Amino acid sequence: MVKRSSYRLGRRLKNSQKARRDYITYLNSDGMPTRQREAVDPDAPVLRRLGARMSLGGVVRVVARVEQFLAIVGALGGAVRANIFPPVTIIGRIALGGAATAKLRGIPKQIKGVFSAGGVMTTAATNVAIELMAAISGGGEVTARMIDIQLGAVFSGGGDAHMSGALRRRLRAVMALGGTNTTQLTRKIALIAAMGGGGTVAVDLSTDMTLDVDAQSIVDNMTTPPSSPYKAKLNTAVLALKSNSLWNKLKTFHMFDTETEQAALIDWKNPSGTKATNQSCTFTANDCFTRTSSSQRIEIPFTASSPYTQNDASAGVYVKEGAAGDNRYLSTNRSAGGFLTITLNSTPQMQSAMNDAAADTYTRTGGTGLYFASRNGGTTKRLQKVNTVLGTATTASTSVPTCTLLHVFDAAYGSGGSAIAAFTGSALTQAEGNTLDGIIANFVAA
Repeated sequence: MVKRSSYRLGRRLKNSQKARRDYITYLNSDGMPTRQREAVDPDAPVLRRLGARMSLGGVVRVVARVEQFLAIVGALGGAVRANIFPPVTIIGRIALGGAATAKLRGIPKQIKGVFSAGGVMTTAATNVAIELMAAISGGGEVTARMIDIQLGAVFSGGGDAHMSGALRRRLRAVMALGGTNTTQLTRKIALIAAMGGGGTVAVDLSTDMTLDVDAQSIVDNMTTPPSSPYKAKLNTAVLALKSNSLWNKLKTFHMFDTETEQAALIDWKNPSGTKATNQSCTFTANDCFTRTSSSQRIEIPFTASSPYTQNDASAGVYVKEGAAGDNRYLSTNRSAGGFLTITLNSTPQMQSAMNDAAADTYTRTGGTGLYFASRNGGTTKRLQKVNTVLGTATTASTSVPTCTLLHVFDAAYGSGGSAIAAFTGSALTQAEGNTLDGIIANFVAA
């Protein structure tokens, strides 16, 4: 048998000179209507509390300015359709096929929903600040479009949630035994997710992240938009370079560990400028450029100028597994003036010219890491690998290179090698070099 309950949501008396009492009808715990007398302000919304229990096909339709509390319980096909104005707390328990459809406008409080065995809630909450707490199991489903909310969601036994909207607060998701949350979010959120037994969270945060202005410029100059995780670690690296006072010391900076080859050729210090070019090196996504013949190289636009100057300069390359082979990893393109070179040989040694014509040579350790030379003064040049100063030379500077290109890999020396990053800039201290190495290493590991 289908039982359909109807009730009056309040009658105002005609006396407008004083506060009045009116009859307000509730559904009691047994689902039966109960009338109570209650003082009513003639200029205020009538309804204070609505309790509704639907079962065996029972239906409640509500259009109201609900002041305080709406409790909805639907079971065995019970249905709720609500068009509600502020402010309100909604508690919905939908089971065994019960359904709730709500259009919520300007609601500043809470929606709490428990859905099981096929229960469904569809919510369109626009221009509202709400907290949605949903526990979904046994095929229960929530479809919601919301703005400015905190979402607490627990899914199990195949329960599903599909969320879209500009979420500014926090998303908590716990999924087990096949529960699924598919979420498209914009703005700022904190995502806390625990999945077990096949639970799944699919979250698109691509438009959510607020990047540092320089990191955003790098992203804007990528032909293919990077993934959200890549944007996050790029932003972290840029912020680390700035917080450690390295950003303004760099003239050029290229990160080859990227998702696309085009992105690898962008100068982080001048993203919209002329890009580097790949002369037949092998690009491996999220790794490096590799050379397999002497003619292969990366050509980076480079004209020596501040912050790279004759007696205040540095340059280096982050090498992958740099112990083997005889390879020149960095070189100006052989024009007149002082040279800039970083060479690693299998002795193993590191050689470097830095605004001079000499190739000062020191014994080195092998392995992945940052190899760089730094000149701080007319006769002070230091060669370094990660935490080790390989040697300090007194070779006098002659001039900056007069060139237009900086080569990663040089046809004059070697035919192999793999490079992850390369930079030029003003002189770096030993500690600054170690910090730069760490920033690159953290980027690669992220």
